Amino acid sequence: MMPTQTTETATPKEIQYFDDTKPAKVLNVTQESIPYGRANEKAGLHLFTVSAVVTDPPKGAVAKQDVKCQVTAPDNWDWVQWANYYWYNDKAQKVVGDISSVSPKISGRSMTFILQDVSLNTGDKDSNRLCITLLAVVADGAKAGTTTNGAAVIGVDKKEAPFPAKCGLQGIIA
Repeated sequence: MMPTQTTETATPKEIQYFDDTKPAKVLNVTQESIPYGRANEKAGLHLFTVSAVVTDPPKGAVAKQDVKCQVTAPDNWDWVQWANYYWYNDKAQKVVGDISSVSPKISGRSMTFILQDVSLNTGDKDSNRLCITLLAVVADGAKAGTTTNGAAVIGVDKKEAPFPAKCGLQGIIA
């Protein structure tokens, strides 16, 4: 009788995320606040807020990493050289940790900056939502109406899921 042969195959270990979640495939980015300005307005800062949450899988995780962002202001708006970001826990309805500022670079209607140590649903921060706030002013010569040709892209230089992730940006001028 011949001895039975057994073969063991080594399987690569997957990254273990908080609460046994899987790596995120889709990051949903949305504009949370739409600024409202007035034509010929000489002063006043207006807030654009963008948030990102993992939608596939529903509790999917984004491992800690630095992420480059690029935002393009809609027509009739100019960025102010200021932006910050923070993490939010939807279930507890509270900001988690510190609010971090960035050093944006502006070129025309485009602004780029780096978000440091971004992670979602990993246990590193008890958060499931990334929030980014940006300030803008009404551009000289702005015309009344709603402009919808702005954009926010998170993970501009990334090529793996869930990046890049993007949404449109809009603003209203009266």
